[in-house]
Amino acid sequence: MIGANVILINTADSTKRFGVVADTSGAFVFRSVPKDTYRLIASFLGYNGYEQRINLRRVSPDLGDIGLKTDAQMLKDVVIKGVAERVVQKGDTTVYNASAFKTNRDASAQDLIEKMPNNTIENGQFKEQGENVQKVTVDGREFFGDDATLALKNLPAEVIDKIQVFDRLSDQAQFTGFDDGQTTKTINIVTRSDRNNGQFGKVYAGFGTDNRYMVGGSTNYFKKDTRISLIGMSNNVNQQNFASEDLLGVLGTSGGGGPGGGGNRGGGGPGQLYEENYLSSNNNKNHRLNARLEYTINPKNSINITPRVSFQNNTAYSNLLGANSLNGLAISQTQTERVSKNNGNNFGNTILWRHRFGKIGRTLSVGLTTSTNNRTGESSLKSTNNYFTRITADSLQVTDQLTDTKANGYTISSNISLTENIGRGGQLQLNYTPSYTKNYSDRDTYNYNQNTSEYTTPDLRLSNEFDNTYITNRIGGSYRLRVKKTMVTAELNYQNAQLSGKQNFPLQFEINRSFNNILPSAMVMYRNTDGKSFRINYRTNTNAPSISQLQNVVDNSNPLFLRTGNPNLKQEY
Repeated sequence: MIGANVILINTADSTKRFGVVADTSGAFVFRSVPKDTYRLIASFLGYNGYEQRINLRRVSPDLGDIGLKTDAQMLKDVVIKGVAERVVQKGDTTVYNASAFKTNRDASAQDLIEKMPNNTIENGQFKEQGENVQKVTVDGREFFGDDATLALKNLPAEVIDKIQVFDRLSDQAQFTGFDDGQTTKTINIVTRSDRNNGQFGKVYAGFGTDNRYMVGGSTNYFKKDTRISLIGMSNNVNQQNFASEDLLGVLGTSGGGGPGGGGNRGGGGPGQLYEENYLSSNNNKNHRLNARLEYTINPKNSINITPRVSFQNNTAYSNLLGANSLNGLAISQTQTERVSKNNGNNFGNTILWRHRFGKIGRTLSVGLTTSTNNRTGESSLKSTNNYFTRITADSLQVTDQLTDTKANGYTISSNISLTENIGRGGQLQLNYTPSYTKNYSDRDTYNYNQNTSEYTTPDLRLSNEFDNTYITNRIGGSYRLRVKKTMVTAELNYQNAQLSGKQNFPLQFEINRSFNNILPSAMVMYRNTDGKSFRINYRTNTNAPSISQLQNVVDNSNPLFLRTGNPNLKQEY
C-alpha cells in the first residue's frame, strides 16, 4: 500500500527502532539492520495495524506480501455549529444570507427582507437604504415585471438562499456599457439549489370580528429557466398583493404628472380650525399579464420585447363629516357621501433592438415604447352643507348629483442611441428621443330633478370636455470618462416641447404653448476596492401638466374646499 508506515522495534531494547515508508508500488526495504529479533508493525490510516515477530537470524529478509484489513468503526453523531455570515459586500452588491435570519415557516420574501438591516416598507413601498426598490429578479431573471411588491409578497422565504441588492443598469446601458447614472434599485433573489426545481405553493384563510376575512393562495412552478406563478387573493381588510400603480386605470388620470386639482386643503387665517371625520371602503378587482421575450438574432444583433396589459374594476364608498370654525365659532359644516364605480384597462409594450459593430464600444440601439389607457366611470355625490355665518336662503345647500366620466389616452415614444469609444477610458453617446402623448377627458354632471325623479339637469359648472396633446423632441449627447476608481459622466440635451389643449364644453377655447429647454446632467462616482462607493448626481427634466390639472372644472368632492384645474399651467422643470 502506497505510503504505509513500517517499523522494526528490537524486542530486547525498544529504543532501537527502524522505520520506512512504502514506495509507489507498496514495497519497502530496511537497510543496514543488525541481525536480531524484532517486532514488525505496519499501519495506514483507515486500516487495522499489522504486527509480526521476526528473527532475522533465522528468517529470510523477504517477507512476501503483507495485507492490511480496513478498519470501519461507527462514530457517534458529530455536530458542527457555526454562525452564518449575515451580510457581505461584494463590489457594488450587498449580499444577505437568508439562513442567518429566522422567519416563520409560512413567511414570504417580504417578511424575510424586513428582518434584514437597512430595509424598510413605507406606505406600501419597499425601500433599501432609503431608496425605492423598483425591480425584483429571481436567479437573475425578471419576476412579475416591474412590480416589486407582488414578487416579495408571494415568493416563500423558505426557497431563498441569498438576497442581492444592487443598482441595475437599463437593458440598453448593459448592452452599450455606457453607465449614464440611470439605474434601478434591484433585488435579486437567489433560490436554494434544492428548491429551484419543482412545484410549491400555499393556501391561507382567516376570519375575524365584523365579518372581516382574508383568503388566498399561490402556486409556483420552477424548472431550470422557467418560472410560472399563479396568485389569487380576496379580503375586506384593505390588503393587496400588488403595487398601487395597478389601480391607475380606475383611480388615476391619463397623461403625465401627479394628481389633479388646483386648490389647497385647509388654509384660512389665524384661529381658523378645520376638523374632519372620514370613512372609506374600496373593492378592487385586478387582472394583469406581463411578459418578456429575448431573442438573439446573431452575436451582433438582439431584440427584447416587453408587453404588459392590465384590467381593473373598482367600487369605492366614502363618508365625510367636515367642519370649519374660527376662534371656537362654527363657520360651516358638510356631510358628504360619495359612491363611485370605475372600469379601466392599460396596455403597454416596449421593443428594443440592439446592434454591436465590429469596433469595440461602437453600438446602436433603437427602442420603441407604446402605451394606452382607457377609463370609464360613474359617481354619485350627496351632501348637506351648512354655512352658519350667512343669513340668506343659501345658508343651507343640499347637493344630489350624478357624474359620468370617460378618459383615454396613448403615448408613443422612441429612443435612438449611438455609442463610440473615445480615447483611453472615454466613451461618447449620442441620443435622440421623440415622444407623442394624446389625452382625452369627458366629464358630465347632472343634478337630481325632483319633477322627473331622475338625474337630468346638467350642471355646467361641474361638466367639462377637454383633450390635450404633448409632443417632445430631445437630442443631445453625453461623455463618460473612467480613470482607475473614478468615473465622471457629463450630459447635455436640448428639448423642444409643444403643449396644446382644446376645451369643447361648456365653453370652447384653445391653448398652445411651446417650451425650449437645455437639460444638463452630471455624475461623479468613486468606487473603492473594498466595495464602498460614493456617487453625486445632478439631473434636470421636465414634466407636462396632466389633463386633470388643465381642466377648468370644479371638484366638489368636499364642498368646503373646492378645487379646479388651471388651463394656463406651464410644464414643470
